[in-house]
Amino acid sequence: MVLVCLGPGCGDNTNAANDDGVLKGDPDDSVICVGDPDSNIVCKKESEFWDCSVLPNGDVKCKHKDSQTPGGDSSWDCVRTGDKIICTSSDSGAGGSGNWRCTTDGTTTTCEKDAPVPPGGGSWSCVLDSEFNWVCSGDTEPPPTTPPPTSPPLPPGSGTWGCYETAAGSGAPTLPPGTPWAIVVTQKVKYNGQIAVYVRVTFNKIFVDNTYGANSSDYLTKKGGVKKHNFSDLVGSDKAEVFFADSKGNLAMHLAVDYISQSSSAPSGYDCLGVTGGDGAVILGNASDVLAARSSLDVNFNEFGHVLTEDSPVTDDKYTADPKYPKWIFEVWYEVWVKWSAFGAGGPSRAYITGIHASPSRLGLNTIPVVPGECL
Repeated sequence: MVLVCLGPGCGDNTNAANDDGVLKGDPDDSVICVGDPDSNIVCKKESEFWDCSVLPNGDVKCKHKDSQTPGGDSSWDCVRTGDKIICTSSDSGAGGSGNWRCTTDGTTTTCEKDAPVPPGGGSWSCVLDSEFNWVCSGDTEPPPTTPPPTSPPLPPGSGTWGCYETAAGSGAPTLPPGTPWAIVVTQKVKYNGQIAVYVRVTFNKIFVDNTYGANSSDYLTKKGGVKKHNFSDLVGSDKAEVFFADSKGNLAMHLAVDYISQSSSAPSGYDCLGVTGGDGAVILGNASDVLAARSSLDVNFNEFGHVLTEDSPVTDDKYTADPKYPKWIFEVWYEVWVKWSAFGAGGPSRAYITGIHASPSRLGLNTIPVVPGECL
């Protein structure tokens, strides 16, 4: 079940978040909470969120949802200068609430506050629209981040996403409606200045997760026994196979993306080796068209610095975060960026999977055939 809470206060989460300094700004600013109430709930002020979409040329356009004027009955002339928003009014008695810092010289009021920054870094050009919201255009490298993973994962704010369920006759268990085996997210983005198609494949934690060692979830054997997951299991043979169809629907590329392998070039000693190392491979297509790849365990090790080769963080059956490793990603997911031009002028018509693999999986079935299903 996914929780979406919108409105002033947003229940008890508002006070808790304000106490630890997460939520700042105008106290009348609505709070948005998203996530799975059984695992991760993230609450932020509405003014911290952006609506982002990818334009046909690969640029990203983001619109800030919160009005960017100091408010009140005064008329304001606002500009964005560097990392600040500066608004002026001929009303010497005008003022602003929240984060606005205002001064007056007796005839004019000037207010300023820190400008919101769209996600993903990059270079942005921003203008104020007719409704006094900031609209910024630019490129992001890497693409805009997706929401924090939950179970099942939330779809990103833009892009195409598909859910995969049990294939008929496969012998694999059928999950309840709305609980897919895997979710595939696809976006057209810019990566290092090149137009690319971005794909993330996320496996359901019922099938496999990033727990191992003393803190492993229960993993079934083929004979129905229970065993623990080891770090070496994830290094050994795990991968995701991704297929790409061209604009006419014909199969144009088939990739196997490595999960994690030993690597002397990575700061942790382990890395996702993409399609050219470990369990990665280019089955159809050209390796030179693959711009980059990474996995959730790669991020845990090399971006968060949690190099745990014996025991994963302490958690429970709800995947509660370990305070020592609060950013640890328990979902197993794979990402890959491929040149748009690899599929001709029309680009790819879709990216898809036909099965999921983990050796071992939590169910004693290492490979499960899947088919597209309904995302609820």
